[in-house]
Amino acid sequence: MKRYFLLPILLTITFSADGQNLIPNPSFEAVSAVTDDKICASRADFDGRVQDWFSPTDVSPDVYRIRKDNSLLPETFRLPQPVDGQCLAGIMTNYPYNICQTYREYISIPLKEPLAIDEYYVLEFWVTPGESDTYQLGVYFSEEKIDLEQCGMLEFSAQFMAKDTLQKGEWKKLHFAWKPLKPYTYLTVGNFERTAEAKRQYLFLDQFSLIKRTRSREE
Repeated sequence: MKRYFLLPILLTITFSADGQNLIPNPSFEAVSAVTDDKICASRADFDGRVQDWFSPTDVSPDVYRIRKDNSLLPETFRLPQPVDGQCLAGIMTNYPYNICQTYREYISIPLKEPLAIDEYYVLEFWVTPGESDTYQLGVYFSEEKIDLEQCGMLEFSAQFMAKDTLQKGEWKKLHFAWKPLKPYTYLTVGNFERTAEAKRQYLFLDQFSLIKRTRSREE
């Protein structure tokens, strides 16, 4: 059974499109020439491989360019096929590590413009697990850039959290609708759940979209 916990409470509303995607490089396609199907070695390595996105903490999320012969590789070495284009990102959402209570990776990005207070927005992106399991993923909007020298969990309350049971290779689109109360300018994605079990969990992410919508009617 799949379960979602969305904060704040979502409104039952019909929307129409009203604007551009506010997330630059939404499918991680703008990458450096050195990007391949290998994990990133450091925070600086991730930040240098992909345009616009960055690691808000001192850990190394990953960005991959999937090789054309990906399906010919042994399954244990095969990365998922991206939803869009040739590239995708990967984050360790939880991992037992002796330096951190739970080692966690996050990815952040500056929005193209601050969010308008009391306007409606829809955020969508795709996720698939490295292994079949139940995963928790959170979304945190902030007014300031997060830049911390740590490897554990970010001590912020995510505006949205989703918990889902996914099979390896199964892509799931997450969808959140809301109206912000502050002019947020940054988006951060990762695991914000304080009660998560300390076991290895890895997620691939692709095709982000954040669009302002015009509310047409309420049900």
